[in-house]
Amino acid sequence: MAVFGGRNELGIGCKVSSRTLNRAVETVGKSMPEILSKVRDSLFSLCDLEHTDVNIDTASVSVYSKQTKLFRFGYSRDKRPDLRQVNVGIADLRDPVNIPFHMTVAEGNTADPIQFVRMVNDIIGELKENSMFVFDAGGDTKQVLDIISGKGMRYVTRKKMNVSDDKLISKFRKEDAVLVDCKNMVYCQRRMFGSSGRTVYLFFSEKLYKDKMQVPEGKAERCVLDAKETMRMKADGTLRVSKTVIRRIRNPLISVNVGIQGRFFSDDREALEYVRKELSNGREGFF
Repeated sequence: MAVFGGRNELGIGCKVSSRTLNRAVETVGKSMPEILSKVRDSLFSLCDLEHTDVNIDTASVSVYSKQTKLFRFGYSRDKRPDLRQVNVGIADLRDPVNIPFHMTVAEGNTADPIQFVRMVNDIIGELKENSMFVFDAGGDTKQVLDIISGKGMRYVTRKKMNVSDDKLISKFRKEDAVLVDCKNMVYCQRRMFGSSGRTVYLFFSEKLYKDKMQVPEGKAERCVLDAKETMRMKADGTLRVSKTVIRRIRNPLISVNVGIQGRFFSDDREALEYVRKELSNGREGFF
């Protein structure tokens, strides 16, 4: 159905067989790097672009076909882990140019950093000096950042938080930060690294904090009630531990090994505090 639909969209109907069309697509795919390179050469030489700053992003596309080795099971961004997929990466020139000019296609289980390295290497030699790359945390790896910095270019990326960020968050005070959004009460604190020239911006939102804190409160209470019911069933002998039960139980108050063993707390309040701590990573309101 997809092939027939593609032929109709191309205006060739049944004049070209499915086999011929598939061969043509396969040939184009094998030559795609050279084709895209020619397209970029034409774009940059013929158009007077005011900048070559770049947005880069990756995505996965689910497919039903099994006809190529590219279609693999992997992390599905469109929530279809039951289907094979292919990963794609897109690069476009940022506003106000807004022109997509590069694409990569990879196996369905290819990690984001691998795709980002490929895309950055493909295009960085054709960009103007001091161009800027903008991408999400998928490209926040040393290899990607070193390639960009090595060419004297800039980047903006969403950072993957680590232990050092947790230490900074634990000392965060709104009085020491800059209020950047009065309406949503968003604060920003800057951290500079002298040797590398890198700057990390840490944002805190009071609204986001309140929204996130509402979830652990209700979930903590449900965990305590569920733990009590599970331990009652264990005591009554009505609970049988199976693979299904083990998969279902996701409760900080219950340890699942071969059997089920409860964690001892003197009262419900102590148990609630423990669950809140387990459910929280200490980053509520930060992004």
